[in-house]
Amino acid sequence: MKYIWKILSLLAIGLSTVALILQFSSGEKRGYVELNKLYSEFDMTKEYTKNLEGSQQIKKARLDSMSFEIEMLGKQLEMNRPPESSPEVMEYNRKVESFMALKNRYEEDDYLANQKYTEEINLQINKYVEEFAKEFHYDVIFGGNGSGNIMYLDKDINLTDKVLDYINKKYSGQ
Repeated sequence: MKYIWKILSLLAIGLSTVALILQFSSGEKRGYVELNKLYSEFDMTKEYTKNLEGSQQIKKARLDSMSFEIEMLGKQLEMNRPPESSPEVMEYNRKVESFMALKNRYEEDDYLANQKYTEEINLQINKYVEEFAKEFHYDVIFGGNGSGNIMYLDKDINLTDKVLDYINKKYSGQ
């Protein structure tokens, strides 16, 4: 009985090995991309980041101006010490409230713009990677991002630079 189990075990191991060999020698063309590099070096990402940073600089200048005005008004109030109900104190409080409301609105706008940009960039990258795979006859392209999903991939099948070049050319209309 032990002899039969040994034979069956060896047979199962042998069949598993053959199945793996057949699977990996099936001629599938595979590769992977480093997702972080692909995203950060994609021209669309750089363009959107530049636009977002430009918008943020304009907003920062507006907030800095308001902050300076509030600071100057606060120094005047410290020197004159008017009563809490005075028009000057009420004006100061109104400006502080306006500043905080605008700052919160700007932060929310930036957050929403960043989310929108990220979604648009990811959709475009996915579209271009699919086109790349079809054009160059890849059956599978893995996305490696260092999160533990893929523990090792041979550098010979790293397509990041090729795909990055391809998607940047597509994005620029070439």
